[in-house]
Amino acid sequence: VIYPENTLQEQVLISVIFTGGPTEYSCELSSNPPAWKAFSSDTFTLPIANIGINTYTLILKNSIGISNAYQFSITYTPPVFGISSFTINDGAASTQSTLLNLTLSFIGTEVPAELQIATSLNDLDTALWVPYVLNPTYEVPNPGMSGPISVYLKAKSTEGTITDVVYDSIDYVFVTPPEVKMLGVNSDGTN
Repeated sequence: VIYPENTLQEQVLISVIFTGGPTEYSCELSSNPPAWKAFSSDTFTLPIANIGINTYTLILKNSIGISNAYQFSITYTPPVFGISSFTINDGAASTQSTLLNLTLSFIGTEVPAELQIATSLNDLDTALWVPYVLNPTYEVPNPGMSGPISVYLKAKSTEGTITDVVYDSIDYVFVTPPEVKMLGVNSDGTN
């Protein structure tokens, strides 16, 4: 079994060297009973259960029988606070909406409190910190002009830890609003 002994990530890639053509595997915390999954590749992703040392038991199975149990430990030390993913409009390539939906995922032990958002890296440090909300939005700064828009942001935790800068881009397509024309009516009933 090839695995990282230490990780900052919430999941890791496990590689298994085997003989006998396994059809199922179980890789659970050692305190849990086996939970069998189809074995389709010699690698699989293992979600890390807890902060600190996690001891797992790996067992392989085929139609002939079950392998010996292999135990291994991975120490999970998450960052104190960070942004693990950021997308605009769920990763869409373009939008006609002037309101951009920002989706953020955080890692670490601290909780987000504020965001700093700008459309250029130069403007980010002078942007105001705004309270963090679960589904933040950002208004397109020049809604009358089509073109690519990059959104840069960083977050601050309730403890004051500030994340690295992350960014995403989307192509904004300006749509001319419909025009309403008023027709006047003359006193004789003609337009």
